[in-house]
Amino acid sequence: MIYQRFIEDSGIWEIFYSVYGVLYAIIVGFVIVELLSKYEKISQLFEAEINNLQDLRDMILLLNCSKQKKNQILQSIYNYAKWVVTYEWKLMRNHKVKKFDTTPELYEIYRNLYAVEPEKRLDEIALEIALQKLSDITTNRTDRLVLISQYLPLHLKVLIEIMSIMLILGLLLIKVNHFFIHFIMIFSLIFSVLFLRNIINDLDNPFEGMWTLKESLFEDFCSSILSMIKN
Repeated sequence: MIYQRFIEDSGIWEIFYSVYGVLYAIIVGFVIVELLSKYEKISQLFEAEINNLQDLRDMILLLNCSKQKKNQILQSIYNYAKWVVTYEWKLMRNHKVKKFDTTPELYEIYRNLYAVEPEKRLDEIALEIALQKLSDITTNRTDRLVLISQYLPLHLKVLIEIMSIMLILGLLLIKVNHFFIHFIMIFSLIFSVLFLRNIINDLDNPFEGMWTLKESLFEDFCSSILSMIKN
């Protein structure tokens, strides 16, 4: 009986779901654009952090000090990069980032740099640049952690889930004369909704799924600086 009345008013329901579908598309499109922007910013911050680490390493190599002192500073830089890969990466992946303060590993680099006594003007310039790069690294890290800790609000996720279900149910109830065409419409809508849902979940946590940030940049940096220490 209810279904029969629904069929009789199918014209009105088709108009309603057309408007509803447009509203759904606007909301989902806005969410995906925002998440893509967040993903791109985090990726850029990782690249900037690695670039600053490489510049810091290069400035250390220019210092006119003993090899032992250089290796000590390089070791502290390696310890930080390795800490990001082995420990902080897991925190970011598991949504457990809570503290944005400077880490002991970064403080160790600061202490080693301040312990250097420049002998020439070139050493002073290299040390000044190294300290600036280290400050930039600290800023990059804080900025990326703040962005990573920002997730899609729960009520917005629930809204998208409810609207997705309503769209699918609405298409199921709308009268279509040809069964095969109706089936194709329903199948394509379900596939699209599920695919969009996966994209949103992947972008919301950029360390899992198809859209994944890899730790390979830090791993490569660790390998290169470790070889310098050993040689």
